[in-house]
Amino acid sequence: MNRLIIFLGLILLISCKTKSLKKDIQGVWIFDKRINNQYLDDTSGFLGYQEPIIYDFQENGEVVFKNYSYKDTIFNWFLKSDTILTIDSLDYSIYSLNQDRMSLIDYNAVDTFWLMFKRPKKVKLDYNKPEIEKTLLSNIWTIDNMIDHKWETNFEYFDNKTMIYRYKIFDRDLNDSSDNLQLETWGVTKYNDYYFLYSFRDMLLGNGNFDRMNQIIDINQNSYVISDSNRKSKKAKFKAKSVNSNCQDRINKLNGNWKSFNSKDNTYGRYISKTAIKLGRIALFEGNLNLSVKENTVSFKIDTLEPLEYNWQLSKDGKILVLEYQIDEPKRKGIHVDYADILELTDTKLKVRLFNNNYYTGLEKPNRYLLNLIQVFEKIE
Repeated sequence: MNRLIIFLGLILLISCKTKSLKKDIQGVWIFDKRINNQYLDDTSGFLGYQEPIIYDFQENGEVVFKNYSYKDTIFNWFLKSDTILTIDSLDYSIYSLNQDRMSLIDYNAVDTFWLMFKRPKKVKLDYNKPEIEKTLLSNIWTIDNMIDHKWETNFEYFDNKTMIYRYKIFDRDLNDSSDNLQLETWGVTKYNDYYFLYSFRDMLLGNGNFDRMNQIIDINQNSYVISDSNRKSKKAKFKAKSVNSNCQDRINKLNGNWKSFNSKDNTYGRYISKTAIKLGRIALFEGNLNLSVKENTVSFKIDTLEPLEYNWQLSKDGKILVLEYQIDEPKRKGIHVDYADILELTDTKLKVRLFNNNYYTGLEKPNRYLLNLIQVFEKIE
């Protein structure tokens, strides 16, 4: 009799623990990072791989898998035991779980991966999604704590859902120190009562370099705060950066027709395929590159080739020329964005640094020309 009571007690204890674990798992989680087991104890600063994903473990046994770089999916989930979480028939070991964090071990691939999740915080924002987007678009931004910064000392959001960071580097293409411009995607989403700011790599359109998902904790006209597990404070604050630039004056100066001479005396960049040049697929362009800037469109033209045409806009500080064109193909649709750094602009001279110096010809050979990275345009009538 005593053994039966002990046995029943153990079953009840296990059942209660499983129910408690299930309740702890239920709800919304931000997918924080994925780390290969071989890098788990790496002290070199390896931070793991993040994706713009939210998991919503629902009470009915479904988990909504919201992947903002791909598509939403719904799986089933359940607790196989108090140490095993099953999602879509795959088992994950529960390494740790509390009200703020969850760590799972994934043995389902060739390598072992640690999956880290964090709970979004319950905060009240005075802004809705359109107001958040409008605020982000209205300023150039910088990290509040300069000691804690990476490259976020000067960046701007654009209405084509891309953003551009500006930061100093040693430019190997030019063999000199210069400003680097780095383009990323961005988006704001609301899920349940939480607001998130995310980025993702769009491989089909060629925009963006990394993925991330951060909760917006606070925002006003002059600053915003997001969650960030990679910082000691677990959050990052950004503030609006004052800009002294007469953008309209620079737009007026840009309008018109320009000409730049490309020569082998100037650099086309360091990483050029000699094989592709030898086979005739790529050619180094020598001659005039013509630029026409109108109110809504920009076109680059070489000789008798079809012009490369873009819609364009100028950054708030007047230093970045943002170029975009629509892609409408069966398997990829959307906007591809290129950009150029304006190094000098007067009534008669425009000097820019190209970050994409390919001119696609539409021919079999060469199928593209490489332009000089630095273009010095002179205004023509």
